[in-house]
Amino acid sequence: MSARILVYGATGFSGLALADRLVRDGHQVMLAGRNAAKLAALGQERRLETRAFAVENVAAATAALADIDLVYHCAGNFQVTARPMMLAAIASRTDYMDLSGEWPTFAEAMALGDKAAAAGVMLFPGAGFAIAGTDCLLALAARVPGTVRLRIACSSPHRISRGSFRTMMNLSDGDIRVRRGGEVVAVPVGSLIREFDFGRGYSETQAVTFPDIVTGEFSTGIGDIEAYFECNRIVGMAWPVARWVKPVRDVPLYRAAVAGAVALWPETPPPEVLAKASYVLVAESVDRWRRITAHRLRTLDGYGSTTIIAGAIAARWAAGTRVAGFTTPSRLLGAEFILTAGCATLETPLPAATMGEAAHG
Repeated sequence: MSARILVYGATGFSGLALADRLVRDGHQVMLAGRNAAKLAALGQERRLETRAFAVENVAAATAALADIDLVYHCAGNFQVTARPMMLAAIASRTDYMDLSGEWPTFAEAMALGDKAAAAGVMLFPGAGFAIAGTDCLLALAARVPGTVRLRIACSSPHRISRGSFRTMMNLSDGDIRVRRGGEVVAVPVGSLIREFDFGRGYSETQAVTFPDIVTGEFSTGIGDIEAYFECNRIVGMAWPVARWVKPVRDVPLYRAAVAGAVALWPETPPPEVLAKASYVLVAESVDRWRRITAHRLRTLDGYGSTTIIAGAIAARWAAGTRVAGFTTPSRLLGAEFILTAGCATLETPLPAATMGEAAHG
């Protein structure tokens, strides 16, 4: 019998797209989530088995995974849902993947790595566009001889889904994280500004907390890593607001305002927007003399890329590519994986940046 894959969060935008891709690829798929009525309707429409349970109930999740070979967890807020699902996966000896781009969940997965290894279970968070694109590009950039520091930057985001907007709001705490000397440290939001060339001349970016700040040293062996997002009008407006979030983020009135904003956000980006969308990732390798070698990766939109990448990862897993314990895309599949998945092309090397360290912050 073929391996059984359970997609949790299958009624969501990304979860359903992934489930459909896995079915097309010939996998034995079960749809899961917390809303039994929605699942029943979706299962009848897709002619797939369904299973409803609340992921926060570890005992219920463990029972639901008892006959499952791989769980693909697609239901955010991952800061709340990832840990119990990982614990259930370990208890039921089920391999775990997710679509998280939330940095705290990667720290949780790394902390559970030894426990998962002892149970023979793989923990593979970020098995989609985040973090496969950035992780593999950083691993490629780390091959430049003499690299002592890495930077990763992403072009300005296209329209995002309600789930992605919810994640962004929940992660806002007035600080961003960078890796320095092998340690993850917090610095004030807006305090690090650099310029990167995304293929149309240099653009201003501000530092953000990518999951690679947590996982990057594990993947590359480099202990100094920073991540940046290109500034557009929305991002530029968000930074001043983020500075005052930290003192009030747990105040009920603020939480209610965030919940209201999330509820008003469109559930999915318009198809015509996604059809034209793309991302550009830039990784910089910096040596001890502050010389920079830049690599640029062009991808499809984040959601389309996620479905393609996640499908490719599942295919590799079904063919036997796995490891017990915590892992990342480049460690398990190799740095070139992102170039073979079918959603990205690499331009490398670019000329050394003449601006060098000409940045402020």
